Amino acid sequence: MSRKQEMNGIIFGLCSMCIYGLLPVFSNRLVRQIDPFLFAGITTLLGSLPLLGQLKISGDLAEVFSPRFRSSILLISLAAAIGTLLFFLGTSMTSAINTGLLEQSEPIYSMILGAIFLKEQIGKHQLIATVIMIFGALLVVFQGSTPINLGDILVLSGPLFFQIAHLFAKRILPLVSNSNVVPAGRLLYGGIGLTLLAAIIRPESFQLLLDWEIWLKMILFAIIFRSLDLYCWYQALARLPLAKLSALLPVGAAVSFTGAVFILGEQAEARQWGGMLVILFGLLVISKNSGK
Repeated sequence: MSRKQEMNGIIFGLCSMCIYGLLPVFSNRLVRQIDPFLFAGITTLLGSLPLLGQLKISGDLAEVFSPRFRSSILLISLAAAIGTLLFFLGTSMTSAINTGLLEQSEPIYSMILGAIFLKEQIGKHQLIATVIMIFGALLVVFQGSTPINLGDILVLSGPLFFQIAHLFAKRILPLVSNSNVVPAGRLLYGGIGLTLLAAIIRPESFQLLLDWEIWLKMILFAIIFRSLDLYCWYQALARLPLAKLSALLPVGAAVSFTGAVFILGEQAEARQWGGMLVILFGLLVISKNSGK
């Protein structure tokens, strides 16, 4: 790997982490205005359009529908769609601060899935970091005598399915001629499935599509938090090993927390500050010792 290629991968990774960090902030605001089922489906489907357009221009669009990759892309889409639905439903029930912190649990699932399916060895530092991050997540979720928020549990479950999607994606990325084939297919098939689900479960929500302001919000969200985010992520994934890419994880956590406080004006409680510091420390341990 050349130095230029590595630097480009880091730049793409940083861009993805900044967008990823702001995702809970704007998601939390918008799913309180738009039904989560409808929002998940339409924004995912809209997010596929710029990537499909790029593939059409480059002449690689056929690979999205190729029997050679179809089963893998459908599995990626299914896993990501489940994760997306859990995320939007969860964030509609909890705070943006909690959403941003709890979605940082993704490295925990990554380690577990890597050990099970890729036979990767779990190092001492990874195990320590995992315990630290689990403790941080418990701090965020725990609310004293108040029952645990269902939204927190849904948000905490979402990253598991995103990691399953990444697991399949990493296997087929070297086989496709254009790295955008995977995110374009993931968004297209996942968006179709989620929109159909919204039509079955919440048909009344489609009345919102008569409002042009709703369309504008969903289009902007889809372009930034679907197309651009996945474009940057898969460009980074194609240039960097997961070990190096994981070093950027603390950026997303920091952006998410500060965004919820300064953009949404949420007041962070002591348990959330404590959880943020513990989770951030766990992420730093993981990033510092990736690949060891």
